[in-house]
Amino acid sequence: SDSFGYNVITQGGDGLYSNNGGFKSSEVTSVSGYGLFSTKSMNLNSLFEETSKLLTVDLSNVTIPNIISSSQMFYNSAKLESVDLTGIDFSNVGSLEWMFGNSPVLTTITFGPDIDTSNATDMSYMFSGCTALNTEPVNLDKFSTSKVLDMSFMFAGTTDRKSTRLNSSH
Repeated sequence: SDSFGYNVITQGGDGLYSNNGGFKSSEVTSVSGYGLFSTKSMNLNSLFEETSKLLTVDLSNVTIPNIISSSQMFYNSAKLESVDLTGIDFSNVGSLEWMFGNSPVLTTITFGPDIDTSNATDMSYMFSGCTALNTEPVNLDKFSTSKVLDMSFMFAGTTDRKSTRLNSSH
């Protein structure tokens, strides 16, 4: 299987790696990162959108500060099974809409233990259509929803969820 690892990524256009949909037509099946990406404010919109071969993304050993949006980051990723976003700083992110939407085989999403979503205003459709998440608990205990204006259809299509914890007091 093809892998893609990096320690230096430049921002191109609207998103990381290239313009939106940086890995869309890629043959890459695994992405892992390490080191510091950038200190500039940037978005991760559509970075892995509509990837047809990507199975895993591991950003646990990377530092990605100053993200302002992650809309559709993994939208419609047909074969994506596992995502570890431990290294991403979500504290400035406003929109998480459709972040994982329509990724039907995604079973595991790992956020950092101190994830900060205190500036998020849109979480609509975030996990919509992620039918495989029905088998794994998604721990959203640390998600702050105090500024969220839109959570519509956040879990649409995941009707058999066994466990989801949201804490609105953060």
